[in-house]
Amino acid sequence: MTFHELWRSGQPVYGFWFAYPNLLVIEQAQRMGFDWVCLDLEHGTAEPSDLLPVMLAAGSTPVIIRVRWNDPGLIMRALDTGATGVLVPMVNNAEDARKAAGACRYGTEGYRSFGHMRPHVIPNYSPSTGNRFVLCVVMIETTEAVDNIDEILSVPGVDAAFIGRFDMAVSAGLEPAQARTHPDQLNRIRTVIDACKRHGVPVAMKAGADTPRWRAEGVQLLSVADDRALLNGAADLLKSVKKTEA
Repeated sequence: MTFHELWRSGQPVYGFWFAYPNLLVIEQAQRMGFDWVCLDLEHGTAEPSDLLPVMLAAGSTPVIIRVRWNDPGLIMRALDTGATGVLVPMVNNAEDARKAAGACRYGTEGYRSFGHMRPHVIPNYSPSTGNRFVLCVVMIETTEAVDNIDEILSVPGVDAAFIGRFDMAVSAGLEPAQARTHPDQLNRIRTVIDACKRHGVPVAMKAGADTPRWRAEGVQLLSVADDRALLNGAADLLKSVKKTEA
């Protein structure tokens, strides 16, 4: 199955998250069988100039770009370089959602500008095919967004809701370390998941070691690994080695 077929069938799609745009590692990730990779322009070191090299390194693996803000110019730029979709931060209400979705779609479905960039290497590419195969994923990462989740999910062109656990916790006055365990936080997450089920909208999450748990609760698009976590794992291994030598 292709990525879009997996996505539309409701099956899980597993990804690798990149904060640092190392092209060799991105190339290796696509060879390992990840269904998608994400390049983080919001909280990573990548710059817009890294987009095209990342697309080339990823090969046939779909690339989703977390843009820096809900800015139409940033969204269109990411899609013009060939990204399969975008993660749009801090979507808190229906107006934010319409702004994000409109920048992802051409013509009557939105206001994306039609320029001759990388997507045009696809045979018979047109505005209608572009609209059909792009993914607009809105990030639900504040208590305001949770309160407005039904109106956000009702906006045409919103393809998925990505739960940003850490910002959601911070917006509620919690510490980031409580994002995975605090009862009120877990209730907010489940509120979003339940709303997505009602609206027939897939749920996404940067899940890591919690992947089995959240997959069982219905999250479909899951980031299971990221470059920062790999570095943390290496640091833990180093501590363990040094402890045995002490």
